[in-house]
Amino acid sequence: MATVVNQNRDILQYFFDALNSGDVERVKAVFKEYYSPNYRLHFPNSRKPETTFEEFFEFIDHEIGKMVNGKWETQDFLQDGDKTATRGTFEWTNPETNEFHKEMTIFITRFEDGKIVEEWQLSALI
Repeated sequence: MATVVNQNRDILQYFFDALNSGDVERVKAVFKEYYSPNYRLHFPNSRKPETTFEEFFEFIDHEIGKMVNGKWETQDFLQDGDKTATRGTFEWTNPETNEFHKEMTIFITRFEDGKIVEEWQLSALI
């Protein structure tokens, strides 16, 4: 069980490290490697409450580069079976307005065969 916990934590950490690098191509590469083509993101407090793999990939391509000095920090990580719960903060500056943003996010991530297949996300600006 510890191996699966470490593997799932490592996969999420690869994505967060890529996000923190600010390198959009790196984020896209990690996403393609560790997220299933059947991936679904459920994000009820967003404009689009369900997002597919392709739609999230487009989001990475068009939006991540606009988040200057982005930094994810994990505060909590829990696992039960094929699901993990991650709580953390993400901060960034909007280059168009020079506004600083910080949000707290909770992800519930479901893994299958070493890939992320589904996530639920709740975020709030803090």
